[in-house]
Amino acid sequence: MESYKNKLLSSYWTEINLIGYKIKLLEKQKVEYPQELKSKIIDIGNKISGIVEVNKRKCFNCKVIQTKQWYNLLKGHYLCKKCGEYKNIDGKFRSKELWSNTKKIIFIHILVEF
Repeated sequence: MESYKNKLLSSYWTEINLIGYKIKLLEKQKVEYPQELKSKIIDIGNKISGIVEVNKRKCFNCKVIQTKQWYNLLKGHYLCKKCGEYKNIDGKFRSKELWSNTKKIIFIHILVEF
C-alpha cells in the first residue's frame, strides 16, 4: 500500500511540476488576446475539462468505464458496482478471473415491417 501511495504522489508531483513549467512559459510569452477570443478560449477550456472529467472515471480494479453505480475507493479512484460490492462483502479486490464474469448487456433493435 505504501508503494502505491508513493507512486501516486510521484505522478501527482510530476504533473504539478509540468503545469507550473507551462504556466511560466506562457507568462514569458505575454501574448495579448482580444476579449472576444479570451471568452472563446475559456468556453472551450470549460467544455474540454467537462469531457475529461466524465471520461476519466474507470474502475480502479477491473478498468471498466461504464457501470450503473460507482463506489469511492480513494480520492479520485472508484470501483465499479461489481468490484465495489465484492470489496464490501469479502474485504478484498475481485481477482482477474472474476473480471470476465461481469455481465455485458447488449441491446438488439429489430425492425419488423408488416
